[in-house]
Amino acid sequence: MDQAREGYMKTLEQVSGTSVTHTRLTKEQRQLQRVMQSFFSRDHQPPETAMKTPHMDTLCPGCFADKGRTSACPHCGYDEQAGRGPLPLTHRTLLHGQYVVGRVLGKIGGFGITYLGWDRHLETLVAIKEYLPRDLAGRSSDRATVAIHSQDEGEPFRYGLEQFLREARTLAQLDHPNIVRVRHFFEANDTAYLVMH
Repeated sequence: MDQAREGYMKTLEQVSGTSVTHTRLTKEQRQLQRVMQSFFSRDHQPPETAMKTPHMDTLCPGCFADKGRTSACPHCGYDEQAGRGPLPLTHRTLLHGQYVVGRVLGKIGGFGITYLGWDRHLETLVAIKEYLPRDLAGRSSDRATVAIHSQDEGEPFRYGLEQFLREARTLAQLDHPNIVRVRHFFEANDTAYLVMH
């Protein structure tokens, strides 16, 4: 067993209070860890111009540097005019009065979407995971609220939402360098969000 996995197991045992002999991360959790670790590696630093402007509409949703009025960012090359599809939140959506939504990190999963974000209070990059099981729900016409496809999906959606929040509480208790740290979680737009760093 490698050192990282051993540390994860010890942390999990401390939080749960029981012996853990075999723990597996879900495919989505492993993918999120890989995306987060590669993006937030020591080599990635936000540009010095990040959030230096009060104009949210000039911030690049790909790196949160001031890109002016151009479509493609001169700092990271992200082109916000490229198609995003109807499911993700619109660029620069403000969540919980604090978190600005940027580009989608990785691929849109079956149970949610992970975005690059900017914490306006702490002035730092974060990852924001939104609970949005696309088999059960989609984005309503306001481009923010999550709406179930039909009343039949209401109970499974609520159950999944409860599990998503339970996972957030569990992850928030873990403190290990190889596990994404949950900074905050909250409900909004008829769904829930995890804010990670």
